[in-house]
Amino acid sequence: MVGQNVPMTISADGSDPVRIVTAVLRDGDRVLLCHRSAGRRWYPDVWDLPGGHVEEGEDPKESLVRELREELGITASEPSGPPRHEIRTATFDMQIWLVDRWTGTPVNAAPDEHDAVAWFEASDLDGLRLAHESYLSMLTAAVMGRPFPRGSLIDTLTRMGDGDASLRPADVTTALDMALTALKAAGADPVYRVVGTSAALLQGVHLPVGDIDLLVTRREDVNTFAAALSSFPCLHAASWLPEASQYFANYDVNGVAVGMSTVEKQVDSDGMECIGDGPWQHYILIRCGSHRVPVVRLELRLITELLRDRPDRYEPLLDHMGSHGFDSALLQRAMTARRLPAERQRLVHDLLVARRAGAAD
Repeated sequence: MVGQNVPMTISADGSDPVRIVTAVLRDGDRVLLCHRSAGRRWYPDVWDLPGGHVEEGEDPKESLVRELREELGITASEPSGPPRHEIRTATFDMQIWLVDRWTGTPVNAAPDEHDAVAWFEASDLDGLRLAHESYLSMLTAAVMGRPFPRGSLIDTLTRMGDGDASLRPADVTTALDMALTALKAAGADPVYRVVGTSAALLQGVHLPVGDIDLLVTRREDVNTFAAALSSFPCLHAASWLPEASQYFANYDVNGVAVGMSTVEKQVDSDGMECIGDGPWQHYILIRCGSHRVPVVRLELRLITELLRDRPDRYEPLLDHMGSHGFDSALLQRAMTARRLPAERQRLVHDLLVARRAGAAD
C-alpha cells in the first residue's frame, strides 16, 4: 500500500517565493532520506529529502553543498548540470538535484531538524510516509537508474534540462473544458481565475506547463470544485495548508493535475498575480471548448517570472507583449508592488521597446 503522502508548501511573505534546494542522494540501488521528527510543527513524521533554504547572496548549487554538509556531514561537489526536477508555487521554488558522488559518511548532523536518516531500496519506498506525493515515483526512478518522471503534482512540476515537452495547449483546454463541464452539470458557478503558466499558454505564450492552477476567493468554492470533480482521481483532498495560507484541492482531469486554491493574504495592490485585487480586476476571457475562461493578464505573470529571474520564461512573455500590446500602467504598478529593482524595470522597458520596434518593422 502506498504511504500516506502529504502536501508540501513553504511559507512566504507574499512577495518573492522562498528558494529551496534538495538532493536525491543515491548510492547504487538505494537512496537516502531524512525523517522529520513527530514533534515538528510543520509536516511531522514524514521522510523528506536533505536540503534547505537558499541564503541571500548564495547560488543554489552552493546552497546545496552547504546544506548537505550541515545536515549530513558530507562534502559534495557542486552539481554540474541543471536540477532534475523543480517544484514551483506562488510561495516557493524547490530545485531537486541527483547527487551520487561525495566524500564522508552521511550521518544525522542536524538532529534538531531530523530524528533519523536512512538508506532505502526500491522495495522499501512504497510503504513510507513521504513529504511530497511526487517523491515515490522520483525516488523509484533514481534507484532504478531511469530518468525522473514527470508526474501530476499539487504544484507546477516540470522536468528540467532534458528538453522534454510540457503540457500542450490542447491538453490544457481539454482538461479545463472537462472540469468546467462537470462543474456546470453540478449546477455550480463559482468565481475563479486561471493563473500561472497555464494562463500564459492559453494566451499564446509557450511556457513550460506542468498543471492548471485555479484561484478562487472562498474555501466554499474549493469545496464546490472538489464535489463537482469527485468522479476524477483525487490527488489531494480539500484541506488547509497553513504555511501557504491556502485552502487547496487537486484532481487528475484527463491526465492533467487541476488544482484549485484560495490565497488568504491581504495586500493593498492590484499588481500581484495571485494575491490582492490583481487577478480579479485584470484578466481576459479565452474560449476553452464550450466555456469562456477568465485567465489572469500576462503583465502580472511577467513580474512573477522576472522576480524568479528565469529568462527562458520572461523573454517569451516580453516577445508576446511587445508584438501584441500590453497595459503599461498595470505593468508599472505591478513592478512597483513587487518591488522590482530599478535596473530590472529599465531592462523590461528597453526590451519591450525593442520588441515593439521589431514588430513594427
